[in-house]
Amino acid sequence: MNKIELEFLEFAKNLEGKIAVGFSGGSDSMAVLHLSKKFIKDFEVVYFSHGDNPLVDDDVIAIDFCKAECKRLGLELKVVELNLEKGKVGWEAAGHKARKFFAMKNYDNFLLGHHLDDVCENYLNQFFRGSGREKKKKSEKIMK
Repeated sequence: MNKIELEFLEFAKNLEGKIAVGFSGGSDSMAVLHLSKKFIKDFEVVYFSHGDNPLVDDDVIAIDFCKAECKRLGLELKVVELNLEKGKVGWEAAGHKARKFFAMKNYDNFLLGHHLDDVCENYLNQFFRGSGREKKKKSEKIMK
């Protein structure tokens, strides 16, 4: 077993309750999906469809890709339709809020794949939008 597998196995040992993996088809979520398949006995795979969100190029292609990968691994993909309303926040923030609400409502543990560049990108986006110090402190904890 390599170092990543050992660390994931140690992490997975502590998971209890209903578990899901958020799967977008990207490399980060692909890694989490494969590690989960190897080390977690029972979990669901969830793809969030963002509907008419202009930030998503082609949801149908992504869903088909994710379904094919799940089928190859002997897993079922659950596609969750998010009907986003932008309102006072942007599409990205609306999507984040809807995904978080769904995950917290339906699962005890929701695994996502994000690397340090994602955290740094989020921090820079918040910084340039003038977000407060609380978000900066949270990002700094994650980056350590």
